[in-house]
Amino acid sequence: MSGLCLAADLAGAPAERGWIEPMVAASAERGRDGARLRLAGAAAAAAVELLTSPETRAGELPLVADGGRLVMVADCRLDNREELMAPLRSAGLVSDPRPSDGQLLLAAYRLWGADCPRRLLGDFAFALWDDRERRLLCARDPLGVRPLHYAVDGSRLIAASGVGAVVAGLARSPALDRDFLRRFLAGEHEHWLSTTAYRGVLRLPPAHLLTADPSGIRVERYFRFGGQPRRYGRPEAYVEELRELLQTAVRARLRAPGPVAVLASGGLDSSSIACAAHRLQGAGESLPPVRLYTCTFERRRAADERFYQQALWQRCAGFEVTALPSDDGWGLRRFGRDGGFRLSEPEISVDRFVWLRPLERARADGCRVVLSGVGGDQVFGGDSYGVPYNLLDVGWPELAGELPHFRRRSGRSAAWLLAYRLLRPRLGAGARRVLGHFDRQRDALVPRTPGRPASRLGGREPLTAAAAVSRGLLTGGLFAGNLLALDRVAAHAGVELRLPLLDRRLVDFFLSLPADCLRQNGEEKVLLRRAMRGWLPEPVRTRPGYAHFGELVEAGLRRRERARVERLLDGSRVVALGLVDERLLRRRWMCYLENRNSNRYRFRGLVRWLCLEAWLRSLEEPSPVSVASTGQRESAA
Repeated sequence: MSGLCLAADLAGAPAERGWIEPMVAASAERGRDGARLRLAGAAAAAAVELLTSPETRAGELPLVADGGRLVMVADCRLDNREELMAPLRSAGLVSDPRPSDGQLLLAAYRLWGADCPRRLLGDFAFALWDDRERRLLCARDPLGVRPLHYAVDGSRLIAASGVGAVVAGLARSPALDRDFLRRFLAGEHEHWLSTTAYRGVLRLPPAHLLTADPSGIRVERYFRFGGQPRRYGRPEAYVEELRELLQTAVRARLRAPGPVAVLASGGLDSSSIACAAHRLQGAGESLPPVRLYTCTFERRRAADERFYQQALWQRCAGFEVTALPSDDGWGLRRFGRDGGFRLSEPEISVDRFVWLRPLERARADGCRVVLSGVGGDQVFGGDSYGVPYNLLDVGWPELAGELPHFRRRSGRSAAWLLAYRLLRPRLGAGARRVLGHFDRQRDALVPRTPGRPASRLGGREPLTAAAAVSRGLLTGGLFAGNLLALDRVAAHAGVELRLPLLDRRLVDFFLSLPADCLRQNGEEKVLLRRAMRGWLPEPVRTRPGYAHFGELVEAGLRRRERARVERLLDGSRVVALGLVDERLLRRRWMCYLENRNSNRYRFRGLVRWLCLEAWLRSLEEPSPVSVASTGQRESAA
């Protein structure tokens, strides 16, 4: 992942190097190919670069235009390049035969102004300063794949990819946001959308635009998911459209200057990406070499997918395959500051090692771009029978056939599910919030906040319950937190993580489908399975379940890393802040160790405490030396 840094004085004070240099140093691991600083009027901007596009030239960003009036820095990959270039060339704003994504983005702003983010397809975050108007414009892609954080420091507004870079750019170290920390412990995830662990350091939410000028700061949504329903008379039309959209999404993310890695676990989602790439190459398209990376497990039965992996390897003949034995990838194997990890915020899980191993190996093999199936469950309707809300899509004539599948996957009784199906549409919003609050309370070390949750980044009224569930998952805080965590891991590994299944066109397509395209007769991801007939090997296409990695976390907590957990219990910083009662914390830990079956809810609360504890302790230590060597180049506009 590349990174951006920008500091602009809204009062018009001339920019200084000192504004931006600490931010660049804090962003070093995002810029394996160096950094470039530019001063333009009242703005100091810097790009820390990881070159992952064949059109991008080293040292190009930040871009300056109109005689120094405009300065723009971005972390972006645009997927509708041809669509953008036609009007931009007509307007005389693009002359380069192969412009970079940054050049296209700046030209799009010059043509469409603040409306430009809505016209962009891809993953992006950018900050653009207009020195004449003394106006800063920042935007982030609709699903928040690329992060962007900001803070106000006197008359200056500071924006950067990483939380740590914003903190480094402030004149004084910010205080911890105790409300954020308490909500983190309680398992309330919506705070990941717009706030951070530091008071006054904020996150620009996905699909939002920030405008700052001397009159103030405004944050507004520029994009809403949801559109017209798709009702095709011919069932095959859904299959054909999905195949085309999937290939388009994969093709766009294979644009790279060298070999591309695909994390292919043997699951339905990642295998679909691998097979789509294989078909594109088989069709003679000019694409970079593709390599498959997968973690294999022999002694962890729930995580063992070797049967499906081998079927996938045979189908993708010609792709180089790297299988990484990972039985030793227990929870907390790489945790906290291990390996020089920059822990700018609390992590959200303890399984970093399982992600780092294939990403670091891919980087060592020369891959700068890695594709993953993250988001497939949320988009395609995975575990849809485990969500009782989806019962609202089931008509009463079909209920008898579908109810056993909901009962088995959700763990609810038939009587409870029938009552839910009957009463849920009749409950008021207040009653629904109260019931949800008590239903989610079981895993928390501290009480959850009752009442209305933070606003989601949704759109128009969902067409189906399934669409509402998918949109809620994709635009909710838990997913946002997981994407931020993956971004930090990818930056540490020195690669750019690309997620084809979060293509905006693909998401909008699935949000407009009838519910039976996602779930039917006990089968989930129905349309994806139909579309992949003939593409995927049959054992993968029809596999009935999913791999589970809870055993790895158990191995870390109970055995391999138990001593580490108990060291963190002694003199707990979370306890010292008054966020958790020490007796409750130790009692939860002992209950977890003594009972292997009935404490699955308490397990999650313990993991959140561990992540917060490790982060708080990291604040007492000097910053780790970056694995990257970031050279700085400066030019003045």
